[in-house]
Amino acid sequence: MPPPKDRLAAMQKTAGDDDDFNVPMDEDMEGPLKDFFKDVEEIRTSCDKIDVKINDVKKLQSEILTSPSVDPKMQAQMDDLMAEIKKLANSVRSKLKKMEQETEAEEKGRGQVTGEL
Repeated sequence: MPPPKDRLAAMQKTAGDDDDFNVPMDEDMEGPLKDFFKDVEEIRTSCDKIDVKINDVKKLQSEILTSPSVDPKMQAQMDDLMAEIKKLANSVRSKLKKMEQETEAEEKGRGQVTGEL
């Protein structure tokens, strides 16, 4: 019997650098899983928004550092961006905390059910 083919190189070539972790939502999905995936998608969207705003801050910081004098308009833009980032980050943090608490409560509930069996 011949040895199996080494297909690692072919698989790596077709895999690419795709960072798309989107999970297809089944429209018929109901209950806690649908809510979970909805929450995850909201968190991902917020993280993407934060990433865009961080890039905007980097650009603005470069402009501020290269300008001979600090423009109050640029400083106001920077403050606004930082406030938006903070607001989005707090929102993500609270959603994650809520999900963690729900998961812990669900695991405790399951533990009690399995302990009874």
